Amino acid sequence: MKIGAIILAAGVAKRFGTDKRLQPLGQNTVATTTLSNYADIFDTIRLVVRSDTDPLLTILNDHLVQFEPIFAADADKGMGHSLSAGFNNLKWDYAFVALADMPFLKSESLECLINSAKNKPKEIIRPTYHTKPGHPWAFR
Repeated sequence: MKIGAIILAAGVAKRFGTDKRLQPLGQNTVATTTLSNYADIFDTIRLVVRSDTDPLLTILNDHLVQFEPIFAADADKGMGHSLSAGFNNLKWDYAFVALADMPFLKSESLECLINSAKNKPKEIIRPTYHTKPGHPWAFR
């Protein structure tokens, strides 16, 4: 069963006021921490960014995180365009959709979600925490 993660990182963080993906978090940045967490668990990662000149790509390559860059030129039109780019020509059994600005998801949580996909195949997997929906969601 092929299970991967599509990590959305093509937003502009208008409310935040600056590129939150590149904000320092310990020895890394928010996005490098997020990607490293997913890379420890998932064999395949698609990272959706706006273009091949995105500074995040250089930072991630320096951290040797394995991912497939996906370019969403229309990302400024809304998250749906980033999702569409991420899912384009996807040949996985399950795709977990994650956000690049969520660095505190624990490995154990991601492993639990992958096990759920493997052992209880459903169309959609939605994690909950104290009955509240969370991330990442998985689609089959």
